[in-house]
Amino acid sequence: VVITSDHGNCLGKHQEISKNNFYEESLSIPFMIYWKGNILPAVDTSFMGSLPDIYPTLLELMGMKQDIPKDIDGKSYAAYFRDRKGGYPQSQFILGAIMSNQVDGNSGFRGIRTQEFKLAYQRKGGKLHPYLFDLRKDPFELNNIYQPGNPEVTLLRKELKGWLDRTNDPFQLNE
Repeated sequence: VVITSDHGNCLGKHQEISKNNFYEESLSIPFMIYWKGNILPAVDTSFMGSLPDIYPTLLELMGMKQDIPKDIDGKSYAAYFRDRKGGYPQSQFILGAIMSNQVDGNSGFRGIRTQEFKLAYQRKGGKLHPYLFDLRKDPFELNNIYQPGNPEVTLLRKELKGWLDRTNDPFQLNE
């Protein structure tokens, strides 16, 4: 049994009404999986998987690892769900963009988060706005601590840039 849903709305938090933004209220989605005798029951609020990971994870859990396409974007975390000993992601890429023929792909936001930090870049009105939040010290994301020389910015920006390159994402991290 798999239960998941869409992500939530900010409902006024951060002066945002809806959900196409980089705040936690808008990003997190529930993901519950149950298979008696095959998946170790647990509540895990720290797993940083992404939607593309669901398909290969379910295939491997069902014994169909050989059927996972080689060019798939997601990764299987079946071992983690079976016994909580398998590897799991240490970071998660986040993105939001309105895509249509009339909208530039270099719009919206892109970012990366870990258990401790979230780095996000938002393009509004043609200008790039950077954000860094310490999610442990500031779980409500009230204080943007972004500084260009910050070691977390350097580390996370490099990982984000690699992801943008691998996925051929047109979003630019510079002005």
